[in-house]
Amino acid sequence: MRYGVIPVMMTEKGYTVGDETLGLIWSRIVDEGKVETVFYNGTISSVGDFIQYLRRGDVYPVVIFDTETETFCGVAWINNVNEGTAQAHFCTVNGGNSVEVGLEVMGYWNKFCEFINVIVGIIPEGNLRAINFVQKLGFVEVGMIPEYCNTVYKNAREGGVVLYYQLGGNK
Repeated sequence: MRYGVIPVMMTEKGYTVGDETLGLIWSRIVDEGKVETVFYNGTISSVGDFIQYLRRGDVYPVVIFDTETETFCGVAWINNVNEGTAQAHFCTVNGGNSVEVGLEVMGYWNKFCEFINVIVGIIPEGNLRAINFVQKLGFVEVGMIPEYCNTVYKNAREGGVVLYYQLGGNK
């Protein structure tokens, strides 16, 4: 296995992934120009916002690392967990193979998120790269909701493409 997944959570000894590491991940997101596409609604625009968001009790983040180079290569999280569903978010950095990284995360969620049956993604219609990425992970496109996504960096609203992934088949 080339990629490993670490859940970002509080333990008796503190967080499994420290603020310094999360800050480095944020720096890579900024350096690679991904802030405006991943956080298109503008609610996360600084390292403080990023860390505070991932530490919220209703957000379940994971950090993905390359076991060969011992570098982090992505972050993903689910939120809006409700009655067996959740929303997913992905961001790869440092040249990690995005599909392999994404498949590793989906495998992790499939194994450890027993309380979730379906993961949903809503992606601005103009972000074809993200739509293609999640489809390669097995997400199925359902349709598009007009003007659903507030893309503040474009100063516009875009349709939101709705996709879903069923974890573990029917549970």
